Amino acid sequence: MQYQVLISSEKLRQYNLAIDDIDNALQLTNQNTTGGFIDNKGSETLIRNIGRANTLEDLANTVVSNRNAAPVLLKQVAEVKFGGPIKRGDGSFNGKPAVILSIEKQPGSSTIDVTAEALKAIEEIKASLPKNIQINTDVFQQKHFIINSITWFSICTSTTPGTLEIIDFNCSAFERSVNKSLPNILTATCALTPESKWSSR
Repeated sequence: MQYQVLISSEKLRQYNLAIDDIDNALQLTNQNTTGGFIDNKGSETLIRNIGRANTLEDLANTVVSNRNAAPVLLKQVAEVKFGGPIKRGDGSFNGKPAVILSIEKQPGSSTIDVTAEALKAIEEIKASLPKNIQINTDVFQQKHFIINSITWFSICTSTTPGTLEIIDFNCSAFERSVNKSLPNILTATCALTPESKWSSR
C-alpha cells in the first residue's frame, strides 16, 4: 500500500504554486530530528522529534504554503488517496496483463510425465477460478521438443546397392539420458490472464 498525491494543475495555477512547492512540503511533513537531551536525576534522556504523517488525513492536511494570511493545504490542490503497492515485476501475454507460472521438475524425473501430471493439476484448479480468468498452458512446454525430436524417429541406412533398410526406435531411454544431463530443465510455463482469445504456439 502506498500514498498517492494526484496534483491538479488548475488548482496550482489558482494558488500560484509549483510542483516543487508540493514536493518540498511533502518532504518537510516527514522528518525525524534530534532535540538534545534532558537531565533526569543524573541520567541523560535523549530527545527525538518525530514529524510524520501517520494517516491519509494527516498527509492531506499538510500545509503547502500561505496565501492571503491563510494556509493552503495539500488537499486543496491535490487528491490524496491510497494506491496499490509498488510493482516489483510485471507479466503479460499477447499484450495483456498476466500472471506467469513456471514449473520445474526434480532431477532425474521425466519431463513428459511431470508435464502430464501438472496439466491434470491445472485442470483441477480451473474449476475454482473466477469466470473471467483463464489459464493458457500452451505458452511453453519442454515435452513438445522431446516428442517432436526424439520420441520416434527412423534411421535410413543403405545395406546393399539398390536396397534401403528403415529401422524404428523408441527413444524413451534417450529422453531419460537428456533428463539426467539437464536435471533442472524448465518443464512448462503457463499464463493466467483476464478472459481473452488465445493463439496457440
